[in-house]
Amino acid sequence: MEKKVATATEMAKRENRSLGNKMANGLWLIATAFFTLKGTVAEFCSLTAAQAKDVAEYLLGVIRGTATMVSLEIALKLGVIEEATDVVAPEGGKVFRLTLPVDWTTAWREFILACCPQTDLTWPILTVGEQYVSPKIGRTIEVFYLVWFGKGIYSKASKALEWAGDQFVPAHGRIPAAIIGGVSSIVAQLAKFGFPYQSVGVVTASECDGGLSFAWQHADGGREAHLHTVSNEWLGNYLFVFRRK
Repeated sequence: MEKKVATATEMAKRENRSLGNKMANGLWLIATAFFTLKGTVAEFCSLTAAQAKDVAEYLLGVIRGTATMVSLEIALKLGVIEEATDVVAPEGGKVFRLTLPVDWTTAWREFILACCPQTDLTWPILTVGEQYVSPKIGRTIEVFYLVWFGKGIYSKASKALEWAGDQFVPAHGRIPAAIIGGVSSIVAQLAKFGFPYQSVGVVTASECDGGLSFAWQHADGGREAHLHTVSNEWLGNYLFVFRRK
């Protein structure tokens, strides 16, 4: 009897070791693919929960035979900011590209508070959801362009729209909160491109009756969303968010 118990215990240990080896191999494959796509160790270690979820879904797709390297490449780019050197930037500024999953189905108020939990419950940003209706539902992968006018440069929505021309349109009013809530490392990522501030804001030129929707992350990590007038001059630590037509 003792021998049988010992054998069963040893089999369980071997099974656990085998499972551990499989998990380690899976993580190594993810890391290898990430570095092949020119990601850095620091970026790999800072993968967000959303990115990890998409990578996990990719692995399930591999097992089921439905995934491709393209889907892995997209998964690894989620939440990663890169300079859009193929786009003409405003003088003294830069344009960044960001691929991000967006939740379109959660009710507006709940969505804003989930992304920006320090938003005051009395602020009007929480009441304009009916003005920012979207035909999209569920969770989709979207590509956005963040326009930065440069250090110490004040900018208005009209200036951002002039830059956009006929190639870009203002992102949906939900997007500033989606970016601030979904990219916790946004300041650190922007710093690599010369962004000198410890806090950052994202604003869309898409108007509602209350003005423009924007969200920001404080230096201490706090996240808030609000509205401001169309005529407001935005500080140099704000970026306007657009999408291609």
